[in-house]
Amino acid sequence: MSTVPNARWSEVVNTTITPAQWESTPTITRSKVKESSFQGLSASSSSIHRSTLKGVVMQDASMRDDIALQSADGNAIIRSDLHDCTVTNTWVKRCTFKGCVLSNVRSHRSTARNSQLCDLNSFNRNEATDSVIQDQSYVWRTSLKKSAVRETSDLRRSTLVGTDVSNSKLRKATLHDCDVTDCVISGTNFKGMILKYGVWKKGNLVGRIGNREVVAISKDSGVSQVLGPVPVFPELDSKTRSPRDSPPSYYAESDDNLDSDGAVSDDSEDLPPPYKV
Repeated sequence: MSTVPNARWSEVVNTTITPAQWESTPTITRSKVKESSFQGLSASSSSIHRSTLKGVVMQDASMRDDIALQSADGNAIIRSDLHDCTVTNTWVKRCTFKGCVLSNVRSHRSTARNSQLCDLNSFNRNEATDSVIQDQSYVWRTSLKKSAVRETSDLRRSTLVGTDVSNSKLRKATLHDCDVTDCVISGTNFKGMILKYGVWKKGNLVGRIGNREVVAISKDSGVSQVLGPVPVFPELDSKTRSPRDSPPSYYAESDDNLDSDGAVSDDSEDLPPPYKV
């Protein structure tokens, strides 16, 4: 067990850090940490700043759900590079992850490649640069750049650049510079659009969500691209719908989740396990 809670310009190798009985919590700054473990951390501001972590396990005993990204409470990793690490119940800001597993993490302005992020949602097999995933959203095999995903949105096999998505379901979609709210988009590309309350499949508008009028307006011209009436589909319920629930039938592609005989496809093996925090 380590007996020195603070390290600066140091190298920590093959060390187990258990600060439960310490008078102060660990603070590591501008250091290298390899093959080490932080265990039983409390929500009392243990922190790692401007450091490099490789093969590190960082586990917080608990973290309150109401901790905001701007809060000083809770454990934090800031402006650090992480490789092949496992991080649980931690606040993360301006970090770079490669080959990491992040569970119940509050992440802000971080870059993740070949990493898994789980916060009662999943962020699995994605590339994310300067993006935010919040509110139990589910993101899978998706590329995000300067984008935001909120309100239990469900994104799979999609690409977002400069796009804000709220309470929406996306599959095999490509969006550049778009604002999307309460939509279902499958196999469709959009650029520079404001989209609300619509259901698009393979480039066609096939329905609307609830009794609200579909909004599809070009940011450049301000011209609506909705012509004529469209069928009505049920509301997307962000409060009660689990992000891991299957999408509605008008949204799902039959070969994405199930084989022809009804068995779960091989793609399901890529989903992360249900981490317990």
